[in-house]
Amino acid sequence: EIYKFMVQIATSLGLAKCDFIKEHLMDQAKGKDLAREVVRYDEAEIHNIAAVVGGVASQEAVKLITGQYVPFDDTYVYNGIASTAGVYRF
Repeated sequence: EIYKFMVQIATSLGLAKCDFIKEHLMDQAKGKDLAREVVRYDEAEIHNIAAVVGGVASQEAVKLITGQYVPFDDTYVYNGIASTAGVYRF
C-alpha cells in the first residue's frame, strides 16, 4: 500500500518528527488521502513545470559558478496553475 510506503520513507529519512509530517502524513486518515492524491497524479504530465523549475535551477547554478549576480538565498515557489513564481523567506 502506498500509504505504508510513504510512512516508511518519511521515517527512514527522519522526517517523522517534523510537525507538518506528523499532522498530514502520520495521521492515518489524512495520510491515506494524501497517498490517494499521489497515486491519482501518477501519470500527470508536468513537463512544463519541470521545464520552468529546471530553467530557474540552471540559471541559479550559472550564477553560483560564474560569481556574477546574486543567487536566491530563500525558497523559490512556482505556481504552475497561475504561472506565477515567488521567492519567500521562511
